[in-house]
Amino acid sequence: MIGGGATFIATRPSTKQPAPPAAAAKLAATAAPLSEARQLVAKARALYEPWDLASNEDFDLAEQLLKRATELDPADGEAWAASAILSGAFFVARNDTEQYAAATRSQAARAIKLAPNSDLARFAYAFSLRFDPKTQDECLRLMREEVARQPGNRMVVRLLGRALAGFGQLEQALVYFDKAAAIPGRDPVTLYNRAQALSRLGRYPETEAAVDEALALAPAYSNAHAMKISLLMDYYGDMAKARQHLEKVPPDFYSRDAGVVTAAITWLYSREPLKCLEALRPARDYLRFSSFIGPKAYLAGLAQTILGNADAARTEWRTALRVVDKLLETQPNSVALLENRALLLAALGQKDEAEPLLRELIQRATNSNNAKFTVARVQALLGRADEAITTLESISGRGTQNHLRYHPEWDSLRDNPRFQALLKAREQKK
Repeated sequence: MIGGGATFIATRPSTKQPAPPAAAAKLAATAAPLSEARQLVAKARALYEPWDLASNEDFDLAEQLLKRATELDPADGEAWAASAILSGAFFVARNDTEQYAAATRSQAARAIKLAPNSDLARFAYAFSLRFDPKTQDECLRLMREEVARQPGNRMVVRLLGRALAGFGQLEQALVYFDKAAAIPGRDPVTLYNRAQALSRLGRYPETEAAVDEALALAPAYSNAHAMKISLLMDYYGDMAKARQHLEKVPPDFYSRDAGVVTAAITWLYSREPLKCLEALRPARDYLRFSSFIGPKAYLAGLAQTILGNADAARTEWRTALRVVDKLLETQPNSVALLENRALLLAALGQKDEAEPLLRELIQRATNSNNAKFTVARVQALLGRADEAITTLESISGRGTQNHLRYHPEWDSLRDNPRFQALLKAREQKK
């Protein structure tokens, strides 16, 4: 999920003295009971507002409850606001199709029209602007206004940090994650979101400290377990400890993309392809986690290459290509899908089709280490060793050396002296 933790509208301690019994009775008599629609909204929010800590079933049930709430009372702005936030969560964490982005925008627009003075509706509207590059500046402006109005609402403060991180403003994101963490009551998801930003900044010891603190608060937190394992693999290069930690994950770890991706990559790094294939078996076709966004059949194809099954690998990659092409029909401008298509065409040896995509990726990669890394991956799969190594040499920072050391994508470069020198130089910088 997209991160969260506490109840959405945070309660503040009252500064007033308790009302006398007569006054309290009068207040209770005049307070309107919750409508059936509002009761459904409250139940839905209780299910989805734990975000990372909520299950897929929680999100699905929340979606059903909110659909019923808006059917019962189409004029309830708060029901539409809650629906918008949930649609945005689906878009960010589970299904980045335009269907959910469009639903977020339309539901939030209806909410703010029906309930312009609602904290929830105002925030939902600001949140909905996150998903269009043309409205991202307005999104940040309005979200900052909501933080000023609701400084004790951890969800609002933290999701501004998430938006800033999503737009690449990582140092500013940390400012708001720290503000969210300072609100009374320790929140594991705020700590995890902070760890994500620190990792992208290359501040790995701080990343690990934040992840460990999140796990101390929420021992069953699957995403935090996944990040811990990734740190053990990609930062420390300690595959034995990574595998040991994988044995301690919670039961629902493999029901989430974070768990599937992390387990599959752990077994690929460990050269245990059958365990990789077993981890992938129950997963959905297209996976989304920070360490891998793409079709599961791409990873399955890599496992088959380790097994020496070239034909089976090609079958998996053709399956993966069909998944990507189907998604591109509705998301033609998705960079992640274009990157995956280039990788798959290169893996399949379809050079004439891969080359134009590679040129496009090179043009996009001017100032992005992640984009440059993808370019190098495609170049390596195409057999263009010198170009791949030159691209890798242009990437600043560290944190990729163990991917280079263990991941099967780089097997064609293992015996190349320049590649070996690159690995040695990166290890010395550790």
